[in-house]
Amino acid sequence: MLLANITISENSWRLLGIHLGQFLFWLVVVFIINHCIKLRGRYTFLLTIIMALVIKVFGVWGFNNIIDSQFWWLFMSISFMVVGASIYGQNPHLLKNQLTVYFSICVPIMLIQIMGLSWIFMTWNTEYAHDFSILSLEEIGTFKKVPVYPTLFVKSSDLISSIGQIRPSGLSYSNNVLSVIIGIYTGLVLSIKRKNNYLRYEDMILALAIVFSGSLTSLAIALILILLLTIYAEKSKRIFLRKFTLLLLTSYGIYSFLFPGIFYSVFSYASIWDSLLWRIMDLSSVVGYFDYFSALFSEQMSIIEWKFNISSPDDSFSGIAIILKSRFIILICIFTLFFGFLFWKKFKKYQHLNKKNNAVYVITLLACLLTQFGIPYFNAPIFQIFLGFSLYPVFSSYKGFHRINNAPQSLF
Repeated sequence: MLLANITISENSWRLLGIHLGQFLFWLVVVFIINHCIKLRGRYTFLLTIIMALVIKVFGVWGFNNIIDSQFWWLFMSISFMVVGASIYGQNPHLLKNQLTVYFSICVPIMLIQIMGLSWIFMTWNTEYAHDFSILSLEEIGTFKKVPVYPTLFVKSSDLISSIGQIRPSGLSYSNNVLSVIIGIYTGLVLSIKRKNNYLRYEDMILALAIVFSGSLTSLAIALILILLLTIYAEKSKRIFLRKFTLLLLTSYGIYSFLFPGIFYSVFSYASIWDSLLWRIMDLSSVVGYFDYFSALFSEQMSIIEWKFNISSPDDSFSGIAIILKSRFIILICIFTLFFGFLFWKKFKKYQHLNKKNNAVYVITLLACLLTQFGIPYFNAPIFQIFLGFSLYPVFSSYKGFHRINNAPQSLF
């Protein structure tokens, strides 16, 4: 439901005057309340939800000067993470299988979007609003017909650029958001323990999702995770990783043959440096080294005529930069260090009790963090559920986290 609501909310679709995105969100909140009632620590978790709702009401009534509305997000985040850990913590295959179904639908749609077979499949992609001549902000969600162009066997010199075809969004409203979900799905697929090292259906779906997305972020996350797992994983896992890497390279080879123009556009010198510079300069502006890196990469900026506007905090491109710019950065650092220490302590102490899932928690957590070097998505409920799953070792050490009707199945 949350995966569907990602696109529905951003397009502001309505039915009989009802905002479907808001309706589905509050339906999810009801589900969360219902789930928390079944936990031993239900009063604690329900209190966090009530606090969030109170802050939300104060914000609607215009009392933001009394209570900062950002605390609404904080309390709701805890609830979403608790539910994510509770539902998926001991069953990562459930989360992986659900995402496999999602991407099984996404991949064919992404191929249709790349080929430009019908404008209908472009109507929920809000990234077209980057060019107001194609889609204005007022036209988002109105199913406006957008132009599509042939791309099959089209060379780069003959390619007519279209953001929705070069960087398809699949079922999502944005390729950037899709790349976040792909990154987390990559962590799950690569890290879950297998009975053998054969390639499976989900491996092919993952490879196609990475390739079709045209996302350098998704590719970078996949390569980083493959490298880390190759270094630290057992022999059978390394054999699988070599097979998956070969599958990924083969998929890119076929993709470059079918869509040479798009392939060149994605991996051109300008495209790669544009992606890198946004992240490097965004972070450097936060830590005070903007001038240094501007001089260091001045040649690349000149070649691709690249500019970066840092006049407003809202210009931050990555989630990491936004967090570093936050006025609550000290509290965030303390909270992060505490949770990091607790996670590592519990993980090291009890790792022998749940060997098959140890790598999944760590790799998924790392994937979540890596995605935030791309777009800021840490305040999205679906991301918080993924993050909660990866933090299961921390949550499961709390007795109130477990269901009332079942004996605690804690690792600790």
